[in-house]
Amino acid sequence: MSAVDVPVSVHLADLVRSAGDELDKVFASGDGYPAGGASEGERVGWLRSHHVDG
Repeated sequence: MSAVDVPVSVHLADLVRSAGDELDKVFASGDGYPAGGASEGERVGWLRSHHVDG
């Protein structure tokens, strides 16, 4: 999805804070995605568990 010069945890937290609702729309059908009122930490955790090193 992106390349950044900050630690993954910082990037994911920023991404969830700025685009949480939109992420829900994109990943709602993803297996185990915590949509529907999920906390920031739950979203970050799901994204982190699906992180792929390139």
